[in-house]
Amino acid sequence: RASSELIGLFNKHQLAGLMVQREESEEVIILKGVKIYKGKKKVKFVVDYEDTKQTIQMRENLRTINSLLDSRWVDLNVPDDIYEEIVREVEKKNRNDIDFNRKKLVRVFNNNSFEDGGRFYRGWWQEIPKEFRKHITIDGKQTVEVDYSAMHFRILYAEEGINIGNDDPYIVEGYEDQRKLIKIALNIILNAGTKDTAINAIYFNNKPAISKKTAKYIYKALENKHPNIKKYFGSGRGIKLQFKDSQIAEQVMLNLAKSNIVCLPVHDSFIVRMSNQIE
Repeated sequence: RASSELIGLFNKHQLAGLMVQREESEEVIILKGVKIYKGKKKVKFVVDYEDTKQTIQMRENLRTINSLLDSRWVDLNVPDDIYEEIVREVEKKNRNDIDFNRKKLVRVFNNNSFEDGGRFYRGWWQEIPKEFRKHITIDGKQTVEVDYSAMHFRILYAEEGINIGNDDPYIVEGYEDQRKLIKIALNIILNAGTKDTAINAIYFNNKPAISKKTAKYIYKALENKHPNIKKYFGSGRGIKLQFKDSQIAEQVMLNLAKSNIVCLPVHDSFIVRMSNQIE
């Protein structure tokens, strides 16, 4: 952290945040391992790796994407009081301020594997609360957020040769008015390593609103709703699905970059200027 003496020098020489940029050679393809300690506590750490054709290509692709992002101004068009509210929410979650210069994306892989995870991170727009993303501007123009609905579940069904069309996987009999709860539960179930872990996570994530018994009912209701993919429940498949959605996200951004269109990823959704929504 900067000492008061260094901060004093910055102020004396009128240095501003806009003058500070990321180091060009900074690594953008990051591989993480995980250690599990007693008490099942997981700690992730960065792993060194030897480059392959795959990692070299991913790095080149990301340089193309980042170069376009660096050439544009991404901002928030809100009154001061709303901006201060957003900053407070960001600081609660990340303990740092919004840095509009932080547009350089990195791609993070997990479990010491380049087939686990791979999503894009570190864009400042990813850290603000979802309800404020509609105020993001690109080069002073209004934006829209376009997303893939229930992406992971559509991928799983596609792998089984089933097209679910416009069916909403989050509408479950007996819980029709609790779509948000079911969405959280279904995502937990796909990411959890076991059935018991999933049920416990559903309960702890929603208590005191639901009981442990209700969490079990929800798990069973989702198995009944999705018999064709229930074999993936409690299997830890989520991290593999993240890799697939990261590949899709990469292709979306590269395709748009060919037309000089800036695209801000938020995992399975994308923020673009309103005029580029169709693209």
